[in-house]
Amino acid sequence: MAHIDDQRAFMVTSDSKATATANNDHLYLRVRGDIYSFDNGSYKVIVHLDAAPY
Repeated sequence: MAHIDDQRAFMVTSDSKATATANNDHLYLRVRGDIYSFDNGSYKVIVHLDAAPY
């Protein structure tokens, strides 16, 4: 899995329990806390974000 460590993070958050689930061409993100940066580098994937400040 060394190739994964070489990739840049697409999201930086304060939530240590943030989850990402992939289903077909959709990516579902669940975040509780601050999102410091987010980069959707591919328009081939539809991103659904469930976020709350707590």
